[in-house]
Amino acid sequence: MGWHWWKTFRFGPLHTTLSSRGIGWNIGTSFLRFGIGPSGGRYVLVRIPGTGIGFIKYLGQPFQRHAHSAPPASATIPTPQMQPLPSASLTRNHEILRAIKKQTP
Repeated sequence: MGWHWWKTFRFGPLHTTLSSRGIGWNIGTSFLRFGIGPSGGRYVLVRIPGTGIGFIKYLGQPFQRHAHSAPPASATIPTPQMQPLPSASLTRNHEILRAIKKQTP
């Protein structure tokens, strides 16, 4: 876990937060807030005021962080195709192996 910075501007029930990850907005009361984070994820925050205890639930698509996010499951990594060796190469290799085996006692 690294260091993060943020600055929140309050305009009544609307809060705008500038952070190292971007800009987010939320609206609500001290115990129930609805917001949109810097990554675009929508969430509902329920907390106990003055305790620092709360629960956040992201709505819709799963929340993905910008950093450390995994590639989507649909992303495929191309694999190199194995090219068949010409039969002449295999024959030549077999001849070399036979010659080496004959020379060893």
